[in-house]
Amino acid sequence: MTNMKSINLDQTEEIMNTRHLQITVTVIIIIALIITWLTSERIFNLLVFSLIVFAILYPLYLVLRANHKLKRK
Repeated sequence: MTNMKSINLDQTEEIMNTRHLQITVTVIIIIALIITWLTSERIFNLLVFSLIVFAILYPLYLVLRANHKLKRK
């Protein structure tokens, strides 16, 4: 007999909505990058730099926030 966590329907819908939102945002970012690459290389470089900074700092923020919540408990 396996002991599995049951996920109710609301949690499943929330997971699917989050996944759809991630896909939508990714597609919008890719389209924006293509448009800026075709129009202005300087703006494209700035946008890519901003995405790289975000990709580095956001996980760091999540780790620090989780640490803070653990210390408060």
